[in-house]
Amino acid sequence: MHYRKLEAAVAQWVAKGIISHNQGEKILALYRHEVPVYKTLRFWLLALAVAFLGFALFLVLSANWQKFPWAVQSAIALLPLVVAQLMAVHAEKQGLRLRADLAWFVASLAFGLNIMLQAQIFHISSYYPNGVLFWVLGILPVLWWRPSVPIFFLVAVLFHIYIFLEMAQSQFNLLAFLPLVAIARTMLLRQNLVSILVFCITLYFFDWMLLSSRGAEYPGVVWELAHMLVALALLQNLAGLSQRHFTIFFRILILAFYSILLFLTFKDGVGFLWHKGKVWPAVALATVGALGLWPQKRQLLKQPVVLIFALSLALTIVAGGLLALFSEREYLKTTARIATNAIYFLSLLALLWQAIVQREKLLFWGASVGLLLWVFLRYLDLFENYLTTALVFALCAAALWGLNRLWQERYEK
Repeated sequence: MHYRKLEAAVAQWVAKGIISHNQGEKILALYRHEVPVYKTLRFWLLALAVAFLGFALFLVLSANWQKFPWAVQSAIALLPLVVAQLMAVHAEKQGLRLRADLAWFVASLAFGLNIMLQAQIFHISSYYPNGVLFWVLGILPVLWWRPSVPIFFLVAVLFHIYIFLEMAQSQFNLLAFLPLVAIARTMLLRQNLVSILVFCITLYFFDWMLLSSRGAEYPGVVWELAHMLVALALLQNLAGLSQRHFTIFFRILILAFYSILLFLTFKDGVGFLWHKGKVWPAVALATVGALGLWPQKRQLLKQPVVLIFALSLALTIVAGGLLALFSEREYLKTTARIATNAIYFLSLLALLWQAIVQREKLLFWGASVGLLLWVFLRYLDLFENYLTTALVFALCAAALWGLNRLWQERYEK
């Protein structure tokens, strides 16, 4: 909620005599408790103060670190964690949400610092990515019990660091499923745009970590398309998502898909539809996305724009699967290129029609720009020769003229 904007609007309504002062207070009381503490200035001022104090203490200890015996070093490393946790528990008992969130955040940072320092004190030279993983696992109970935004982002950032470290070593740990489940649970609880984006990005890199641990090569753009299908299924099944957030996330998916599809319409681009690697991981992922969309088939039929996008995405993945199965046949690349160009043009044509029907200017101009960009790029990358390309353009012009005639018959008479 944009509480400050609501507060300013209520003040204007009271000044103009639209509502009374008491009515304004009642309206503000309905939403005052929904303002997240991490959006308040006090939270970040206190967080900065704690950070500066922590840096100062860290420098003092670093200057005298070698003078302490190992037992004192271990106790000093453990002290911030214990103090922060005690403060968090005390704040929870007092009902001080701001102080509790801040204390749990500090405790989570102190936990990771304690892992690194204890390993240095006792000269533990273990596999480095495991230290980051244990840090994440140690924070998960806090995220599970109190899924606040600061803790959620801390877990997500640390988990991505762990994923990148594991990908560099081509390794995988089964315990890595636990942070993924925790991030998914937080997304289901919050059901907002940011949490969904974080989960989708995390899932993409997590799957990459699985592939790299098996020594698999990059399969091609179909891998990204399969993840888009899963993201669309996730988007359709989250009933708590607001219409505004649904629209934003859906537009992000459309922009990403048509950017990829436009690249695939080139002669050399279609070769990246399915580049290397095995077929089954992307096919399995796309199947999960399709199964996730199936329970929402009635809702999809009521949303033509989403249905057009889903069908275009599925057809492109099928074209990639066929290209992978029959990659030894050279003529199939030509067929796949024709298919990607047809999917691109026809789906944008369908989106253009829906934009006119639903009076959506942004969708109309987006589809129009996409078509004009496709025409311009075909001049740079012709279909076989000038005459063939000219014939394709003529057929496209005929399709647009037919669309115009259909519009006139149905809506203007």
